[in-house]
Amino acid sequence: SWKSAYVANAALERLRAKRFLYLTQDYEPIFYSMGPLYVLSRSSYDLPHYAIISTGILKEHYRHNGIGVFKTGAGDGERRSVFFENAILKFNVDSQAMRARQKKRFLFYARPEAHAERNLFEIGMFALSSAVENGYFDLDNWEFYGIGTIGGAENIAIRDGVNLKLISKVSLNEYRELLPCFDAGMSLMLSPHPSLVPIEMCAAGMVVVTNTFANKTPERMKGISSNFVTAEPTVDAIALALKEAASS
Repeated sequence: SWKSAYVANAALERLRAKRFLYLTQDYEPIFYSMGPLYVLSRSSYDLPHYAIISTGILKEHYRHNGIGVFKTGAGDGERRSVFFENAILKFNVDSQAMRARQKKRFLFYARPEAHAERNLFEIGMFALSSAVENGYFDLDNWEFYGIGTIGGAENIAIRDGVNLKLISKVSLNEYRELLPCFDAGMSLMLSPHPSLVPIEMCAAGMVVVTNTFANKTPERMKGISSNFVTAEPTVDAIALALKEAASS
């Protein structure tokens, strides 16, 4: 994390090193409101380092915005950085079993906790409620589930008589077995990183609604998986994306 970058920077003089390796999983300043933690996390990218960046999309965002090693130019940034594409779980997807289901199942990556604000829980819930109210889902044929919360709630009302059933925390093996049981999903993240959860949802056979951000465009997400339906992070746009997902 960005806090570790300050520790590594303090160690440089004792190690007689010029820079440290900085692995960035995301652009961490967006985790915070506009205050001291935002400033400190943003400043960590100005420390002398070689950047190891999760995904080409995130590296492209750094380059376009002069972040970190790209602050002094694209050439310097390319010489002092590398990116990797994250490993994604493999799933056993049975298309015949999916078609034979009596009811379709929808999965929302639901993170209502304050530390996960970038996952846009409220935007997702408002959009899902709008989609249900507008008849985009045939309620006789769809069930709705949420995964990801560390809270104690069991259900969240989408509207009267329609609930989002929250799934308790599961192990990695249970997660691998669980995802192919769903037909469509939604995972949002207000970040230039494409996020691993929606990619794994796609890999498990779901049609997945996610959101745009900067260079994280619909075209870039389709390049990752044709199962993506990518929309602007507004309630109306996400609701229409849910309509497309439900009819796919």
